[in-house]
Amino acid sequence: MKLFDFLTAAPPKPEKHGIIIGSVIMFLFSAASVYLSYSYELPLAAVLVFLAGFGFVYYKSKLYMLYFRLPVIFHIIMLLVSSYVSFIGFKSYAGDTAAKVLTSVSCGIFILTLADIFLSVILRPLCGKRAVRKGFVKALAAFFPLFFTIFAYLPLELFLNNRKDFFVSFPDIAPYFFVKTIVFTLLASVAACVFKEKVFRVVCAIAVGLSLGCYCQYVFMNSVLPQTLGEPVDWDSMTTRKLINAVIWLVILVLPTVYVIVCNKVKAMGKNAAVKNGHLILNAFVGGVQVLSLAILMISSASSLFSSEKYILDNSQQFTVSSKKNVITFILDASDRHYFDKAFEQSPEKFDFLKDFTYYTNACMMYDSTYLSIPQMLSGTTELPQTTIKSWFTKAWSSESCEAFYSRLHDADYQVNFYGDFCYGYEYDPLAGKVDNCVKMSDDDMKIDKQALFDSFNSLSSYRFMPLMFKKNYEITTKDLNSSVDIENSCIMDNNEYLSDLELKKSDSDKNYFIVEHLMGTHLEAGKTSDNVLVCLDILKSYISQLKEMGVYDDSVIIITGDHGTHGSADNMPIWYIKTAGAKNDKMQYSTAPIHHMDYVATCVDAAGIKKDGDDKLFGRSIFQIGENEKRQRLVFQRSEFEYVGPVNWEKYSDSSHRCAAFGYYFTGDREDLVKHEKTDPPDILLELDEYY
Repeated sequence: MKLFDFLTAAPPKPEKHGIIIGSVIMFLFSAASVYLSYSYELPLAAVLVFLAGFGFVYYKSKLYMLYFRLPVIFHIIMLLVSSYVSFIGFKSYAGDTAAKVLTSVSCGIFILTLADIFLSVILRPLCGKRAVRKGFVKALAAFFPLFFTIFAYLPLELFLNNRKDFFVSFPDIAPYFFVKTIVFTLLASVAACVFKEKVFRVVCAIAVGLSLGCYCQYVFMNSVLPQTLGEPVDWDSMTTRKLINAVIWLVILVLPTVYVIVCNKVKAMGKNAAVKNGHLILNAFVGGVQVLSLAILMISSASSLFSSEKYILDNSQQFTVSSKKNVITFILDASDRHYFDKAFEQSPEKFDFLKDFTYYTNACMMYDSTYLSIPQMLSGTTELPQTTIKSWFTKAWSSESCEAFYSRLHDADYQVNFYGDFCYGYEYDPLAGKVDNCVKMSDDDMKIDKQALFDSFNSLSSYRFMPLMFKKNYEITTKDLNSSVDIENSCIMDNNEYLSDLELKKSDSDKNYFIVEHLMGTHLEAGKTSDNVLVCLDILKSYISQLKEMGVYDDSVIIITGDHGTHGSADNMPIWYIKTAGAKNDKMQYSTAPIHHMDYVATCVDAAGIKKDGDDKLFGRSIFQIGENEKRQRLVFQRSEFEYVGPVNWEKYSDSSHRCAAFGYYFTGDREDLVKHEKTDPPDILLELDEYY
């Protein structure tokens, strides 16, 4: 127990004038080094480090003492915490590794110096003369569930449940969170043992209150938030809920302390160890449940736990087209027909470059969801997803029509290149063999800024356990988490970035090209809708102009569509423009034919010139075979049930996000018929899914 005594005992009194001189040296050093490290004057900062070290040695001090005679453990904790806090800004820090290290140390010492003054005034009167060794186990029971919850369980549970969404593997992040949990638990437990018995019990009770508060928050009290990561939250409308949540937190925090006080007052309870430590036993039980839950989750994920093998879509040819025939599809995310119609009314001249296209005004989507709509379009599957989207996705890409379509493209000497995000999460392996630029990601392809990654996970963890009034400061998306992972040759989806890099070139090969570009389009994350439409038009105009300059425009088939329209709107249908090879018009043509996203593969088979007898049975009909006035039944799945309250068990769903329910409506006629059906009738089909993005 010598180490324990060393950590918890107050250091000897420094020599005369040591406090004043040592503190001045430390303060000047830390303040100057913070300033200089941010100014990138590393040599001068290094000189200050040397001088400070000399000052410590000369006055027979040690780094952990700082002349205020608090137990060593407090200095270690404060240095750890302050260094940890100083890393927060590194996600946007432009310096090199040496600058980061120096900044971390200097910031840590600077904060530590100020904190030590505060702690010496507040905590020394509460410290006992001897360490409370027998309370160490009790302290572990108080602090471990708290730190395990916020540092390990919440980030790792989210990672394992959403394994497909992350580029990194479990071993890349797990050691950091486990070590962090152990270090903070041990240090906090040892520090608690420094206090007098009564103060020690109150400190442990407060830790229990925090632990139970965090547990109740993420298990029960987050139900008012959207289930979809990154979905906008109207925080201003939650004032009442924030107050109620704050009151509940206050009660949970206070109860363990009240319990301790009552036990101290009631002698009978004080003698019964089990009753006296009831709050610690409850807390330890909660911590044990979480440890067991995480262990079970790790076992169930064992097959992918230590594997980070992933397929990516290589973008090295994103701006390369064939010198022969091209079939090019632009899928502009969330590009609702109404957005483009409004832009046409305001500036029809901006659409002049589409004069060789036909605009299908009665087109409809299949799903109001990127992760269902795009796989359905590109695979041609007619099977509806049931419960597990991942299994449906795999089946879709191995269906008979999908296998036949991509085999036939390759047989006709087409190179198939996809660019963007087409898959359920980032699992592109079902596309391997069908999409030529779908390749295995090597270690060289991925560069991880681990500190930025850890900071993002810490923010996400905080978002889950923090009271409602603080959550706004910790909003984060999966995109933010993956932003710390730089993938070489990853596809460009951002509208503005795509436009700035758009410079087409001809391929050196003699192959035809089948190209699909998935861009952000008018999606909310891309910015203001009207501005997004204009950027999309600029992209299309530039792309088409360059095709003409290279002499490959006439033989190209170009399809412009969206994966869906505006989320949650009754008439949220995507745009659909198409130019066939050789098409020449004086102005854009219009069609009211009732076409559907289900027609995409059949249309490409027809337009690419690879159609055979009997294909109508295998792929369905192309849009060219559908008459203007044809009465055709179509199916649309929405993420809302609109005005009609049908027989849906809403207890399964969040009150602000129907992410696990897809409401299907059959309709015959035009879009107005669909809206009427949606507004007055119950859904014809209800799909209960595990996810719906």
